[in-house]
Amino acid sequence: CRWCRDVDPAQRAEKSAVYPRELERIYHANIRFQRDHVPKCKHIPKDMKERYMHLKNNQGGMSRGRKKYWVTSAMRKGLCDGVDGIVIRNAQQQG
Repeated sequence: CRWCRDVDPAQRAEKSAVYPRELERIYHANIRFQRDHVPKCKHIPKDMKERYMHLKNNQGGMSRGRKKYWVTSAMRKGLCDGVDGIVIRNAQQQG
């Protein structure tokens, strides 16, 4: 979480950082972050949390995006599945 990343880990709400091991898991990691961390994080500015909750509560049945969208977006950003988890494609090719 960008708002609590510099706070003592004991003071952070759960799931402040998620590390999916495969591109296919990015979608679920984001869902868990939104469900478990955002509502409980005391460091997210009040106006940001209110905006998030407003958008979440007024999405009218819209989803958070298809899993395929998250995978293809990550690939466009240069990420790919590696042996030990997600890696940046260029770094994997160089090393």
